[in-house]
Amino acid sequence: MKIKPRLRVILPLILILLTLVFIWSNSAKDASESRSQSESVASWFKELFDVERQPFRFLYENHRKVAHFLEFALLGSEVSLLLLWNVKRRAGCCMLGIAFCALCATVDECIQLFVPGRACAFSDVCIDTAGSACALIFLFLLVFLWHLFRDRMSMFRKKAA
Repeated sequence: MKIKPRLRVILPLILILLTLVFIWSNSAKDASESRSQSESVASWFKELFDVERQPFRFLYENHRKVAHFLEFALLGSEVSLLLLWNVKRRAGCCMLGIAFCALCATVDECIQLFVPGRACAFSDVCIDTAGSACALIFLFLLVFLWHLFRDRMSMFRKKAA
């Protein structure tokens, strides 16, 4: 299915914008509101899974860091969608996407400098960047393998004919 060129730009940009609004609005919450929100998610997780067993214990005990990783993995996926749909030469655009997500992670932590009871943490920037990098690299690798497989299959069909 062919996607219209304008939609290939607008759709990922809207998704990226919505994700950044979600991430940055959570960072703008004060410490008690953020803690309350985290505790409600943790209690929901505890009801669904046996948190006494691994890997659920790790996820439960580190739910705030896991949330950072996952929300930036979503951002990285959206950025990769934008880049894969719109950039012909993909050699350096994966690194460009990671740099953009690292900048967004830095802005996210800097927002917390101005919120009562919150602090900026370099470890969170690293976790956020790792989440987006994992998603970007995974999707770029998946597309690369798909093209490789498709090309090999077409060569096989030509030899068989």
